Amino acid sequence: MTAAYPREEVESAFRHYFLTGPVGEDWAAWSQLFTPDATYNDHFWGTFHGPAEIQRFLEGTMSFAAHVYSPLVWYNIDGPQVIYKVVNRADNPEPGGDPIDFPSLQVITYAGHGKWASEDDWWTVAEMRLFNHRYQTAKARAAANARTPLSRLDWSAAPDRAPAPDRAPAPDRAPAPDRAPAPDRAPAPDRAPAPDRGAGADSGTGAGAGPDSGTGTDWARPPAGHQPSPSWLGRDVPPITRLSDIDVGVRHPVAASRRR
Repeated sequence: MTAAYPREEVESAFRHYFLTGPVGEDWAAWSQLFTPDATYNDHFWGTFHGPAEIQRFLEGTMSFAAHVYSPLVWYNIDGPQVIYKVVNRADNPEPGGDPIDFPSLQVITYAGHGKWASEDDWWTVAEMRLFNHRYQTAKARAAANARTPLSRLDWSAAPDRAPAPDRAPAPDRAPAPDRAPAPDRAPAPDRAPAPDRGAGADSGTGAGAGPDSGTGTDWARPPAGHQPSPSWLGRDVPPITRLSDIDVGVRHPVAASRRR
C-alpha cells in the first residue's frame, strides 16, 4: 500500500529535487535524493539502480551534452507521484538565434524524508535527433562565433496549449428565413451560490502547475547572476555518447533502427 504524504511535503521535496538537479546541475547531490533501492528508468538508455548508478548515468550523459539544460514547463502532484514536463534546451550557437528544444516527460514517486523511490523518463528519439541536427548545423554556421555550450540564457517555458485543428472552410449557406421573435419569458429564479472548493478538489489532476493553469514555475530557475557549474565540470567523467558507452544499469532491448 502506497504511503500518504502531505501535499506540502511532496511539493517542497520536488522543488528541492528540481533546483538541485536540472537547475543547479549538481548531479552528485541530486542522485543522493534517491533511496538506496531506487530505480531510474529511461525508456531509451535503460534502468539504473541506486544513487551511484543514477549519478554515473546523469553525469555521463550530461557531460557529453554540455549545451543542454531543462526549463520546467509544468508539473502535477497526485499523492506521492509528481508528473512534470521540461524542454531540453540549447541556446542557439548563433547569437540572436532562437533556442533549440525538444520535450520530455518525467514521472517520479516520493518515498518520504525528502527522498524519491523512482523516476521514469520519456522522450521521442526522432525529436532528439532533430534537436541534435539543428544544434550542430547552427554551431557549424556560427563557427568561431558560437556561444559557449554552458550558456543558460532562457529559462522561460510557456505552458502547453493544444493547437486548434485545421478545418476546411464552411460551405456557403443560404440565408436563414425570417423568424418571428421569441415570446417573452419570465426571468429564471435566483440560485444559491455554489459552495467553495479547495484547490484541485475533485479535479482528478492533483495540485501543481498544470498545462492549463498558467506557468507557476518561476521558482524553477537560477538566481540572477548564476554561473553554471555542473558537478561533472573539471572531473574526469567518461562521457556517455551511445548505448555501448554505458557501464552500469540494465540495457533495454533496442531495435536496430534505434541504436546509436
